[in-house]
Amino acid sequence: MRIKQVENALSLLQYYADTGQPSTLTEISNHFDWPRSSTYNLLNTLSYHGYLYEPHQRGHFYPTPKLLDLGLSIIDKAPLPAFFDKLMVELRDKTQETVWLAAKSGLNAVFLKVVESKQLIRYITRVGMQVPLFATATGHAILSQLPDTQINNILDKSTYKRFGDGTPENKQIVLERLADAKERGWFFSASAFTPDLGGISLPIAIDNRIFSITTAGPWFRMGDRTQEIAKIMQKTIKEYTS
Repeated sequence: MRIKQVENALSLLQYYADTGQPSTLTEISNHFDWPRSSTYNLLNTLSYHGYLYEPHQRGHFYPTPKLLDLGLSIIDKAPLPAFFDKLMVELRDKTQETVWLAAKSGLNAVFLKVVESKQLIRYITRVGMQVPLFATATGHAILSQLPDTQINNILDKSTYKRFGDGTPENKQIVLERLADAKERGWFFSASAFTPDLGGISLPIAIDNRIFSITTAGPWFRMGDRTQEIAKIMQKTIKEYTS
C-alpha cells in the first residue's frame, strides 16, 4: 500500500531537482494535474516545516537548504562501510563503465551509491533507482546470499513482467540462472531490465548486511568484455574485503 500524499511530496521534490527553478502554485498544479486545493495544502505544509521558501517574489516556491542539511546528516550516519566510495571509483576507472551499489528493498534492489562512467555513451542512473530482484544481475547477486526459503518467497511474489529480451519469464528460469552464476562465480544480465544494457554483479556480505556491486554499460561494449570485467571486479573487491 502506498500513501498518495507522501508520493506527491516526493514527486514535488523530484520536480524541483529536475527543473531547478522556483514555481508557482498554478505551475505545479498544472504540471502534475493536481487540484489547486491539494497543491496549496502540500506547499503550505512544506513551507510551515521549513522545507520551502519564496526566494524572489510572493507565490514562487523553492526548496530551502534544510533538505540538504537533512540529507547530509542521514548520509553521515548511514551504515555503509567507508571503503565503498573508493572501491567503486576504482572499479569505474578500471572498467570505464558505470558502477553502483545496491541492497534489498522488498521485492526490489535499490541503488545506494552510483559512480558514472566518464565515457560519452554510458549508462546513466541515480541513487534511489529500483530494479526487480528477479530480473537483474544486481538482484540475483543479492538473492544468492539469502536463505532458500526467503528466495522462494520473493520469487513466488514476483510478477515476472517482461522488460526486455533478457528478462526471466518465470521462477524456474531465475533459479537456473542463480545456480549457473554461483558456479561461474559472478552474475550477469543483458537487456533484462533496460534494453541493450549489460551488467555484471558480485555480492558483498558485511556484518550480516548484504549488498551487490554492479558494473554496467551499453551492450555493444559489454558483450565482449564480460569475463574481463568480472575478473577485474573479483580481484578489486577481494583487495578491499580480505
